[in-house]
Amino acid sequence: MAETGATQQTVLARLKREHGVVWGVKKLRAVAEKTSAAMEPCRREQQAVQVVEWLRQAQDSKGRNRPVLAAGRDGITLCTQPHSFTVMGEALFGPGRAAAAWAARMRKLLMKPNGPFRVLHAAAAMRSRRNLSARARKDFQRAYNDICTRTKHMQYAEFRRLGLPIGSGITEAACKTVFTQRLKLSGMRWSRGGAQTILNLRVVSLSGLWDKVYQAAVNATLPLLRRTPEASTSKCRRNAA
Repeated sequence: MAETGATQQTVLARLKREHGVVWGVKKLRAVAEKTSAAMEPCRREQQAVQVVEWLRQAQDSKGRNRPVLAAGRDGITLCTQPHSFTVMGEALFGPGRAAAAWAARMRKLLMKPNGPFRVLHAAAAMRSRRNLSARARKDFQRAYNDICTRTKHMQYAEFRRLGLPIGSGITEAACKTVFTQRLKLSGMRWSRGGAQTILNLRVVSLSGLWDKVYQAAVNATLPLLRRTPEASTSKCRRNAA
């Protein structure tokens, strides 16, 4: 169910063909949901162990560069895209080439040392020279505030100096691999819970940790399934009664 391109019908057909298991859609969904729920508490611990091992291997390798662990969030580099600068540019100059040219200059300025503050200073200076409508003032201020709240995440010149990635390409590629290739096939529709079930399983599979996480889930579940002799005897007595 977690594999790229899987559908309920292809999974059911594979279960029958390769394992002699004949299920219906309802059973398949129930098993997927219970497996996902059991594995999810074990996933992060195993992923953390794997990341630490990769870092150890990288640290022990030879070369002039040291390993860097960077966490990416899609949208954190929003202001390298046209959106915020374009909004401010159009508020200042109106839609057109002048706004686009100003936004392009601001994106380049953002990449310089202390870029966010230089952009904010340039934008505020231009704002003071323009007579804006109420709507334009509101749009400008909203975009300006967006940059203000993200300045610590937008120190791109410093990030580059430290050898850190500054683009969202890796995160966007992960979105395609994890989400799009499984959830956006032709004709597919999802409930929030159903999609989350598949994604929980999929990230374990793509991480290459399926066996470890599954075994951890089994080990965590087994004590709950084991019955003491007293419990079994009590149940038999109840059934007999």
